[in-house]
Amino acid sequence: MVTPRAKKQSDFPPNPAQWQPERNGLKFRHRFAVPPDVPLQPFEIGKRFPDATLLRRDDLERLVAPEDLAEAFGPARFRWSAVTVPIPGVGNVIILNDTHATTRQNATLMEEFFHIVLRHKPSKIKPCPHTGLMRREFDSSMEEEAYWSAAAALVPYGALRCMVEQGHTISGIATYFEVSVDLVEFRLKVTKLWRKVSVGSSSNAASQHRSGYAVWSAVSRN
Repeated sequence: MVTPRAKKQSDFPPNPAQWQPERNGLKFRHRFAVPPDVPLQPFEIGKRFPDATLLRRDDLERLVAPEDLAEAFGPARFRWSAVTVPIPGVGNVIILNDTHATTRQNATLMEEFFHIVLRHKPSKIKPCPHTGLMRREFDSSMEEEAYWSAAAALVPYGALRCMVEQGHTISGIATYFEVSVDLVEFRLKVTKLWRKVSVGSSSNAASQHRSGYAVWSAVSRN
């Protein structure tokens, strides 16, 4: 595969709604000295990310009851991707659902990083006034900002544009950046590159990168 090369064109997409996420993504890459035309590799970034500790199932075995772990990583595994818990004196503890595909975990971890970087207030869990059941608060604007920034960091516009111009397929771009096909399709749509993609390069692969947020509804508004 021919790797993407920077050109003397704007590194920002024509869609103004994506300028700030693109800035956030490029700033994140610059912070960790990762050029925009190479895979970001969030798990490697995690080793250098300040005030954040990543926990997976094996790390939780001494902390959580076996039956709760079995439920969270078994029947309930499709209902969550990650949760970040700020702990005073410790920092941010990110609990990741590692039963998901690696491509989805990459996107999920980047979302959690951006919730931290963008200083989003942690969501609260409280009882529903109608049913009495516990539920988590959901702030769509924060989820959108974190997801769009994470997607831009994983697949920067400049590199994506170059690969499209070189004739790479969507699946090839996804493989190169170590993300899902759906995430690449999302980036192509919001950056207005969708119509420039090679005919027949799309895929019907199942959505694997979302963290419970309906990103396609956001695409249709831009």
